[in-house]
Amino acid sequence: ASEYQCAFLKAPLDWSNPDGDQITLALAIHRSGVENAPALFINPGGPGGAVVSSLPYYAAQGIGEAVVKAYDIVALDPRGVGDSTPVFCMTDTEKDERNAGEDEDIDTGDESPQSAVAEVQKDSREVAAGCREHSGSLFEHIDTVSAARDFDMVRAVLGQDTLNLLGYSYGTFLGATYAGLFPQRVGRFVLDGALDPTLSVNEVTALQMRGLDAAIQHWIDDCQAGPRCPLGKSHADGVSTLVSFIKALESQPMRTRDPQRPLTSNLALSAIYGAMYDTSWYQTLTSAVGQAISNADGSALLEIADLLNERNDDGTYSGNSLDALVVVNNLDYGPVGTVDEWAEAASALEAELPIMGPYGGSPSAGLAAWPTAHAERAPITAAGAAPIVVVGTTHDPATPYPMA
Repeated sequence: ASEYQCAFLKAPLDWSNPDGDQITLALAIHRSGVENAPALFINPGGPGGAVVSSLPYYAAQGIGEAVVKAYDIVALDPRGVGDSTPVFCMTDTEKDERNAGEDEDIDTGDESPQSAVAEVQKDSREVAAGCREHSGSLFEHIDTVSAARDFDMVRAVLGQDTLNLLGYSYGTFLGATYAGLFPQRVGRFVLDGALDPTLSVNEVTALQMRGLDAAIQHWIDDCQAGPRCPLGKSHADGVSTLVSFIKALESQPMRTRDPQRPLTSNLALSAIYGAMYDTSWYQTLTSAVGQAISNADGSALLEIADLLNERNDDGTYSGNSLDALVVVNNLDYGPVGTVDEWAEAASALEAELPIMGPYGGSPSAGLAAWPTAHAERAPITAAGAAPIVVVGTTHDPATPYPMA
């Protein structure tokens, strides 16, 4: 315990009005034991990923002993996330419904682009209303630019002339944003699993769907290379078996140990694509899918989905990552294109991707109905910053290699 220090700091709710309302930021530090050691900030991604609660993992094994001995490791929960003043938009029951897909209409195949967009926009307005009900005006101010300004404030509080940052996934966008705002204060930056900051929401979604589809196909190949794979012998058989399994759940959810919570297609997909973030999950996922296909028992897949969704056994949720993910993305991105262009892009993605194609949707449609301002996106040059290391990873499901 002596290696850790924790604190809460105040920050302006609105950085354009620093004398106005305040929010709380949660901070934890693992001390290296070296006097005047430089600070290294960690961000695990998201948006919505809490880092204060994960600090013991990073200090013990996540970033290597040599780094932990050389740096004070700093965990700052971004505004709206984790132990900082959290944004909430949904009750636990509403999260259950959303994660299960119970609030979605089944696509009959004859829905017009206009009616599909109307449904997405209705949902977007309802979520935003829930944010205002449960969190007041906080949901208007947890954009990435504001978070980057928080990081700079904490850098100053800690007496650091520059900011050192290890950011993963969304953490790379947070880092790039910081570098654009404060290039002269960039210290040692490693941005791992790069999210290209120049892309529109439509481009990001399409790339992520491609990344997820490729990662799932990689898992299918891994499954078939081992014994007792429930997905057949050939790659094509594996893809078609998985697609048929997910599709069947849309009309007939599968029983689980909890008679009140059958496995829906949404929950199965959550387990499958969530397991793509780490290949150490592959065997667990293979076993769970095998249980579902062979025994018509979705319990193991439901358990994986609940773990990844931060759902406790008693039906409560231990975090607010889903709420924060929705809000930050709605603030950071603006709508691009027309209804016809959205429909055309969705159809093209569905034709291209055998597994994830139907789930790309029209992200700009929801953004168009979101009631707050959207960030003005522009290329980030960070002219004058120290060199920044950008890492791209093959088979990365959420920030695929082309983004790097």
